[in-house]
Amino acid sequence: MKMPDRSRFACCIGVGCLIVLTGWVAGCGSGSGPVSGVDAATTPGDDIGPTDPNDAAPESDDAPATDTAAEADAGPIDPLGLADCVAPAPSLIEGTELLLPSAVSSDEHAVMCALRAIDTEATGKAVFCSAENDHGVRESFIIHALIARYLVHQHGVRTILVEAPAANIEPWDRYLATGDPDDLDLGLSDFGGTLLDIEEALQLVQELRAIREELPAGDSLRLSGFDVSIQTGMTIDALLGYLAVVEPTEVATWDSALKSSNSQSAAQSAAQLLDQLRSRRDAYVAASDEPAWLRAETNAANLSDGLNFLTLLFAGKFLTGNATYREPGMIRNVESELARLEPGTGLLVISHNWHCARSVSAGIPEGGGFSPALGTYLAASAWGSRYLVIGQIYEAGEHLGKTTFGLGTSSFEAPADSLEVALGQATTADALLVGTDSAIVSFASAWPLYGHPTPVVPREQFDALVYVRQVAATTPR
Repeated sequence: MKMPDRSRFACCIGVGCLIVLTGWVAGCGSGSGPVSGVDAATTPGDDIGPTDPNDAAPESDDAPATDTAAEADAGPIDPLGLADCVAPAPSLIEGTELLLPSAVSSDEHAVMCALRAIDTEATGKAVFCSAENDHGVRESFIIHALIARYLVHQHGVRTILVEAPAANIEPWDRYLATGDPDDLDLGLSDFGGTLLDIEEALQLVQELRAIREELPAGDSLRLSGFDVSIQTGMTIDALLGYLAVVEPTEVATWDSALKSSNSQSAAQSAAQLLDQLRSRRDAYVAASDEPAWLRAETNAANLSDGLNFLTLLFAGKFLTGNATYREPGMIRNVESELARLEPGTGLLVISHNWHCARSVSAGIPEGGGFSPALGTYLAASAWGSRYLVIGQIYEAGEHLGKTTFGLGTSSFEAPADSLEVALGQATTADALLVGTDSAIVSFASAWPLYGHPTPVVPREQFDALVYVRQVAATTPR
């Protein structure tokens, strides 16, 4: 997928659905569970970090210098070109057409003007989710990139989290800063044969680098992952690399233990390594540094969760693994990111609709009880009033999916009584951004949705939706 050329505004954007990458492996869905260091009794209403979600960056009374050199240093004054928008800002209540760029179109500016519709809802928010309903749809990556660009420039987003393990996304975060093509390729090295092993994922990361380049001098954009380590290779390599610094004589022992072909045994070893990292924290920090130790702790926790999830997945208990290990691990990782969020900045999660939805169970964990989806947890937390969810739905087209023989493309069509079809009948637009408070259809009613087992009340789950009439499949590398 070739993302649109933004030469008019001195850059171009890009990337994919990792952004949140839910279900890029053997199954989609939500779920994960408490691990060492996460209170199993934590409820969705618990405070999730030391950062006060109501903090705002202080405003300066001093007017900035306006000389040409200072402006050049600061970057484009209006990188989105919103001053050139002809029509008044659209409304989510009425809905607004999105003229999504295609492989041959370069009119991204029209979409930036249309995205002004979210400003009323987005103002004052700090946590955003751009969510998709299918990991194998090309348009989802285009929408994520467009929304990311708008939120970075208009609403202060400076951290973007995708649905992949943090260790896998580290090379892509470096790529945002350096543009080193080796780091771009390295980010996909663990994802062969999965729904992330696609051209659109690389293009999305390239687009995020372009967005970063539009920022004023001294400003930055950070990319990380929030999923547990279902793809384990890069996480294990990162842990062994850290042990080579702090416990070089133990590397061979841990290498064998963490790479055991028995996922349950490997999970136990990962949990033991996590305990060791915590019990020897002071010595390890002295031998390395605090950020390196924190990355190792994160990687060990993600590996433990991921391997425990895989153990239950292989036993045919996907939802139990989701609820017990995967979704709680996602929550822990997003909590950690929110705790380090700079005042006055925001965080964007790119993920699946049902990781971001406001009122969804991740399944029933081992031992029973309630395991909330990530978005459900956030909506009930101290960040709830500052959380905004924009979901996606597609009426028909083609998508990439897993088959018995690997990845394959197939056609799909939403049911005749679905929300997708109702929206298609209510608008002539091929893509529509609309708020769930709109009366264009009854968003307060329960609707069938393609790919979802039970009817959904959209207003309970999303603040806005992007409807797309016809979609194309992503492109395997």
